[in-house]
Amino acid sequence: TVTTEPIDGTRLTAEYWYDNCRHPVRFHDTLHTLTTHGHTHYLEISPHPVLIPAITETHPTATTIPTLHRNQGTTTDLHTSLAHAWTTGLPTTWHTPHHHLDLPTYPFQRQRYWLESAPLSASQGPAGPADDTDARFWEAVEREDLEALSSTLSLDGNGEALSWSAVLLSLSSWRRQQREQATLDSWRYRISWKRITVPNLPTLTGTWLLVTGPERSGEAWSAVVARAIASRGAQVSTLSVDAAGLDRETLTERIREHLADSEQPVGVLSLLACGAGTAESGRAGVPSALATTVALVQALGDAGVDVPLWCVTSGAVSVSATEYALPEQAAVAGLGRVVALEQPQRWGGTIDLPGQLGDVDDQVAVRLVGVLAEHGDEDQLAVRASGVFGRRLVRAPLGAAAPVRSWKPRGTVLVTGGTGGVGGRVARWLARSGAEHLLLVSRSGPEAPGAAELEADLAASGARVSVVACDVADRDAVERLLSSVPDAHPLTAVVHAAGVPQQSAVEELTPAEVEEILSAKVLGARHLDELLADAPLDAFVLFSSNAGVWGSGGHSAYAAANAYLDALAERRRAHGRTATSVAWGAWAAGGMMAAEGAAAYMGRRGVLDMEPERAVAALVAAVEHDETFVAVAHMDWERFVLGFTSLRPSPLLDDIPEARRALAELAEETESGSDASTLARELADMSPDDRRAALLDLVQSNAAAVLGHTGGAAVDAHRAFKELGFDSLTAVQLRNRLNAATGLRVPATLVFDHPTPAAVAAYVEAQLLPDVSGARLPVLEEIDRLDASLSDGPADADLLHAVQDRLQEMLWKLADRSAASGGTASPSGDPDERGATDGDFASATADDMFDLIDRDLGLS
Repeated sequence: TVTTEPIDGTRLTAEYWYDNCRHPVRFHDTLHTLTTHGHTHYLEISPHPVLIPAITETHPTATTIPTLHRNQGTTTDLHTSLAHAWTTGLPTTWHTPHHHLDLPTYPFQRQRYWLESAPLSASQGPAGPADDTDARFWEAVEREDLEALSSTLSLDGNGEALSWSAVLLSLSSWRRQQREQATLDSWRYRISWKRITVPNLPTLTGTWLLVTGPERSGEAWSAVVARAIASRGAQVSTLSVDAAGLDRETLTERIREHLADSEQPVGVLSLLACGAGTAESGRAGVPSALATTVALVQALGDAGVDVPLWCVTSGAVSVSATEYALPEQAAVAGLGRVVALEQPQRWGGTIDLPGQLGDVDDQVAVRLVGVLAEHGDEDQLAVRASGVFGRRLVRAPLGAAAPVRSWKPRGTVLVTGGTGGVGGRVARWLARSGAEHLLLVSRSGPEAPGAAELEADLAASGARVSVVACDVADRDAVERLLSSVPDAHPLTAVVHAAGVPQQSAVEELTPAEVEEILSAKVLGARHLDELLADAPLDAFVLFSSNAGVWGSGGHSAYAAANAYLDALAERRRAHGRTATSVAWGAWAAGGMMAAEGAAAYMGRRGVLDMEPERAVAALVAAVEHDETFVAVAHMDWERFVLGFTSLRPSPLLDDIPEARRALAELAEETESGSDASTLARELADMSPDDRRAALLDLVQSNAAAVLGHTGGAAVDAHRAFKELGFDSLTAVQLRNRLNAATGLRVPATLVFDHPTPAAVAAYVEAQLLPDVSGARLPVLEEIDRLDASLSDGPADADLLHAVQDRLQEMLWKLADRSAASGGTASPSGDPDERGATDGDFASATADDMFDLIDRDLGLS
């Protein structure tokens, strides 16, 4: 009743009750929120009803049920209340549930090769309305209540007169609907803001570099921030730059010159973004706040400033229902979510201030300094007069909530990116659902691959189709396009699905690339918003991406563009216009997922593809429930969160149960893993050969588990990890498993620094037993690097011949040294026969050569 939003019971701490006492009780607002989310029954769990009279007065149609009354606290009274709940339609379990036990496997059977069904897990979706409906159904069956069964299954007529075939058909349809709804609910997420505590009297040390630009007229707020930093014990070194025409090279030089005459900073606080407000840069569609922030991130790296950068925005996020985000500022927040992944050591985070910087008083400034002083792992924060808030992703199931309206496509529906894989899927649904005219727009128009087939399919559904070439980044072109809509079929809905993908690190971004990536999404959405500001639309749908919600490496500008769209939807709503932004995960065989290997690549990272028909159903549901924003993604959070937080912790996913559980299990495994000293003693008691074999088996078995193989034998000890199928995520998973198994703290770059299982085993041996194995580690690593370089390099005959000669020479030298120390003589047994064996060496494979080296070194 402080925030009027749902709260996890684990958050009812002393801090919560302290805030509860200091703030007004918004009981009426809370009841209104509950009612709008479909709640109709209120149970007051207490020794005596206190709140029920207020609930009844506020919502007379609500059903209110107490548990006990004063002086009437018997079990009978509790059962009476339970009966009251049941008679008003609430599901009540009157019987003791049965417990099912799994039967044992067949004798001697140790492995299953067939697929097995499993109960719905948390990763498949939370328990909710589908479970409640199941309970009502089975209760009706157990009571043999035909009337209740008919109501549950939406059967017509008297239940006794129904034929079994009708029941079976209805039951099958009902079950499919319940499973479909549960699946869609498990894909839905939204953003929430959690109140966090920062010091009221923070202490800062060292020197902070404060980067400022021209401020908005009459708002000397940067001086307030600088004063707050200085008042808490830190030194402030201010660098003022002109945002107009700011470029990477100029800013790099300014930073170097400035730091040459001042103390090296412990942190950087940028006020460039919030100072820019909603201004545009010299690049079409690129906000000045975004352009200057990209330049600053790059320039700090070029200048060698390796301290955390905190970026202050103004109105980039909406913490409460009374706010709406500014798209130009939101783009900076989207950029930051990717920089955090790409540059985890050099990115501090984003701190959002109120949209009106005139509201930045000393109290807000002190809270900002409190964030800098003690933020924990929080890196996406909002500072308001009411407190400091951290950003969280939470589930957003619709459950049994009834739609606010029905969206039945009619007239003309405009689809940008309409000839693409995703746009085409949406167009097919629109045609099937009644749209008389589909206006499909893309840059290539009729010349786009598959456009003719798509047009034919849509026409077969009875819709009139116009496939038009139009650059939606061109306002005049969009205006001409809208004027071409026939009067007989007026425009009733817009689906903006156009976009340009990106795959480049932020340090590689050029201003031209940022402009290109933002042009279609940002300018297209902006033009449609402005030109259709007064049009009565049934739907205005923006196709966003979860790259802007939680970030995705290599997609910094793309994330910024999508965060812009999410905020644009909020701004349209604030102006009384319809808008729904959907941040998508991966569509099966659509968009970027259509590329070869993309689905497997994303799946290994926990981003699973969604069936297009279900994705469209999720889109329609968002529109019909009149939502401004929803994230829709099919996620394997247990897999995703390990890679997402491998180099940098993030509280963003703390409220996702599966992600929280996976991190807790990893922490538990690490804490309870083998003690390094114990393992080292065990290895020290082994012979060198046994020790190396044991460590290699450890590495191979864990690598096999990560890759999904049945045993370590499937992993070649001398084959490069990347050839085995390892990528950045599986590399982190192997690192985590080895940490738990050995008690070491090996780096996340382990498999890149030591490219084969044999090299990793040697590395682990060197860490556990440096006195025993330190001498041999560099030799093996160099051999493994040579092996990897030969595998990757071009098949140049001269180069390979030169390498072959050098390896032959090395083998004979090693053989001579072995013979001199009492070991085996030369490979041929007679040095005079070396020329005769050249042909044998020439025909040897790379594996043969390295096997010879291993044998002569006594390594196998």
